[in-house]
Amino acid sequence: MEVMSLVCCKNDRDSEESWYLIVPIGGGEDIEIDNLPVVTSLSYSSPLARSLIGAKTGDKRETGTNILHVLQVI
Repeated sequence: MEVMSLVCCKNDRDSEESWYLIVPIGGGEDIEIDNLPVVTSLSYSSPLARSLIGAKTGDKRETGTNILHVLQVI
């Protein structure tokens, strides 16, 4: 995964799925489109994005006290 990738992760703690878009600047905005899941934009320099960059589908990444399972990278 790299900048401008869209990634779906599952949180180990509560099994919640989240979608993230890694962006070169900005971040922190939720993107909502009709019946699609909400996508949260993350600046590539944020701690969460840095832990996800380079991840592939099936990888696990630690983010502080959470473990994220990478379900899909687009």
